[in-house]
Amino acid sequence: MPKKLIALCLFRDQYAHIQGVEKALKEKVDLVYDEIWDQKILFELMPDIVIGINEYHLDMIKCYQTAKDLSIPTLTIQDGILEWRFMFENDLYKGNENGVPMHHPIIADKYACIGLLMANHIAQLGNRNKIEITGMPKMDNLILNKIKKTTLKAGKKRILIITSSKPWFDEEQKIILIESLKDIKSFFDSHPEFEVQWRITKGLEQEIGVQTSFNKKETSEIADQIINSDAIITTTSTTIIESMLSGKPVATLDYFNRPVLTPTVWNIRQRKDIEIAIRSMLSENQNLFWMQENTKNQLIRTDHSASETIASLVLKMIIFRKNNADKEFPSNMCEWDYFENQKFQHPKRNELYEQREVFKNADIEWLQSRILRSERENEAMRKQLNKRSFGFMVLSAYGKLKKIARKK
Repeated sequence: MPKKLIALCLFRDQYAHIQGVEKALKEKVDLVYDEIWDQKILFELMPDIVIGINEYHLDMIKCYQTAKDLSIPTLTIQDGILEWRFMFENDLYKGNENGVPMHHPIIADKYACIGLLMANHIAQLGNRNKIEITGMPKMDNLILNKIKKTTLKAGKKRILIITSSKPWFDEEQKIILIESLKDIKSFFDSHPEFEVQWRITKGLEQEIGVQTSFNKKETSEIADQIINSDAIITTTSTTIIESMLSGKPVATLDYFNRPVLTPTVWNIRQRKDIEIAIRSMLSENQNLFWMQENTKNQLIRTDHSASETIASLVLKMIIFRKNNADKEFPSNMCEWDYFENQKFQHPKRNELYEQREVFKNADIEWLQSRILRSERENEAMRKQLNKRSFGFMVLSAYGKLKKIARKK
């Protein structure tokens, strides 16, 4: 019996990103978890691949370097969406100061990226051949269950307000964030027709005088809260994708005026945007929901289980390195092209343009009869329009003058 393959997993938390992959690799690869991140374990274990979740820590980079020296492939799994402040204004990643530039470059041999749009951003930082678009394993549940947009019972519309686990990175940002949340609270205080649920972090509930439903970061409670809401307002976080996958309209609360790396259809960037965004999210406008669906498909790959995609990538990387000790890994090992393989959800015209009568009837004979009559009416109107034109009136007057002259 051939020896079972071994994957060394450098995880101290965020296990939701690897548990599905472990299940998909169950019969082929044993996953060994290490929270110490000491290079010695690589010499002792001699794994077939090393998998990590965060390239910030020096100990992890040392492990990656040792793995490279031993011709062991390395893979990093993306753990969240991209956000400008997190990448460039977070003390951890301030490249112009004492921070470590985020994703610039990717250290691992391959990077399992959530979706097309973020893959493009990260690739532009010098990582083109390292990027593999896989989706996000912790979101597999939402994708595989194919949750569709649901309409809740009649009555008050429930709005869920969420802040990320790290909603600010300096005191100035904290002040701006609190201002935006107070504006939100002020709006709902004067609009009792809405029911509001707050899921806010870092003691913000005390700052603005509300109760928070936040208990733990890594639980299913947020998924249930999203499903049981009519619309979501959130600071920039992975909640954006989770809301979209749940079929719920989501608006980004962002008073910071920074470049947008994870877009949403609805945005609240100042006080006057609040009511506009909320009314629009609840309007059932199919054009806007189509746009959110299109945005979602660019933010996260959803055509296949991310866990299975990453599991397949792991096996391919192991095989490639065993047969090619000194070669660079090829690009697009997942063999996924967005435009060829993405299952686009084409909107139905009768739903998208619901006020247009012509899209309500699919009967060909009826449509042909309609076109024939429209053509006839159009020709009649064209003739009438020509009679009113300046050139026609001149010619007509000229003709009449000629007749009068002949009679004389």
